Amino acid sequence: EKSKFSVSDRLFCDLLTLLKMQKGVCPWCQLRFREDEVLEVDHILARALGGKDTYRNLQLIHGHCHDEKTAKDMKEIWKRKTLSNFGKFNKILDKYDWFWDENDILTAFEKSS
Repeated sequence: EKSKFSVSDRLFCDLLTLLKMQKGVCPWCQLRFREDEVLEVDHILARALGGKDTYRNLQLIHGHCHDEKTAKDMKEIWKRKTLSNFGKFNKILDKYDWFWDENDILTAFEKSS
């Protein structure tokens, strides 16, 4: 049997559930929500960092708090991707014997098996 709720009804219920779980307080700034404020649903652990779409990983926060948290999350995402790329780069370098010559030019030779 199909649900009698529309998508917007479900979203509204989800928002009310989060609001109730948080007792009307933004977990980022610890201030109470007011009627005239922009509120946004946020993943506590960003999806790009492995977070899931579950109530345990969702929170309702002020729009400006969401901007701050997203900026922080983006730094962590960039850091992890950079470290991952360095790891890949190191694996490539491990395949070669290399040195800097007297003119500061990198010279590399494939390692013999």
